[in-house]
Amino acid sequence: MGRVARSPAVFSITVLPASVTGIAAVCKSLNIRVLAEGIETRAERDFLLSTGITLMQGYWFAKPGVRKLSTMPDSAWR
Repeated sequence: MGRVARSPAVFSITVLPASVTGIAAVCKSLNIRVLAEGIETRAERDFLLSTGITLMQGYWFAKPGVRKLSTMPDSAWR
């Protein structure tokens, strides 16, 4: 019997908060970790944290840079 390869699912959509909450709940029940990208504001970060999503990336945390690894200031999480 062959092996099933598992890779992360990537969704790039703009959705209503109720949809995000529902998707987060389904993923949690299936033991799937969610990575949210494109986070640009404190409000977006706070909302995602309230749904249990803790993996995030976006301008709120660090601006992109060529040949440079940005550090995330502690204030991004306050």
